[in-house]
Amino acid sequence: MSLPLLILFVPFVLSFPSFALSTTPYRYSLSKGSSLSPEKLDDVLISPTGVFSAGFYSVGDNAYCFAIWFSEPLYDGRSHTIVWMANRDQPINGRLSELSLLKNGDLVLTDDGQLNIWATNTKSISSIQLLFNDTDNLVLLTSEGLILWQSFDSPTDTLLPTNHSPETQCLCHHKAKPIILLVSTSSFSMMITSTVLSLMALKCPAFIGQTHG
Repeated sequence: MSLPLLILFVPFVLSFPSFALSTTPYRYSLSKGSSLSPEKLDDVLISPTGVFSAGFYSVGDNAYCFAIWFSEPLYDGRSHTIVWMANRDQPINGRLSELSLLKNGDLVLTDDGQLNIWATNTKSISSIQLLFNDTDNLVLLTSEGLILWQSFDSPTDTLLPTNHSPETQCLCHHKAKPIILLVSTSSFSMMITSTVLSLMALKCPAFIGQTHG
């Protein structure tokens, strides 16, 4: 049985600003040797213009996932539209867990037992930062400008028009939760299974929104 698909047409186009915006009032980077914790409410990265937030999002009683979401809350004033999650199938404890950018260049999410729940498995001896831009992309970038990892390479429940992924990409959703696809004027062919939405860019506009059960 095919799962429901929610398609939202976004009437605006987000720009692709430079990472280094000196005028932004927000914290949008994490340096090597630093970490974020769900125990600190202000341990959140915010994109330079404030559109997106990245941090620990509560998914249950003392259960958190490291996620990206729209900063603007939904109609209830509390919840947000989630764009991406690192550990959605394995939430962590709210105490003694953290996301750390290690000195060896690996970005690691550990739980209260110091077990690695998720990691980018990257290495770098040069200076490195985790940068968060206005296209909702988290990027591990070296001082030489080399991208070691980016969240765009592993989209999850939501795909935005700013995500310049390869033409063939898989969106893996969380259990029975509907997949949200945010599109603008691109053409897509979508095939839904019980666990995967296969998204392939097409050339012909006539195939916009075509689904196959």
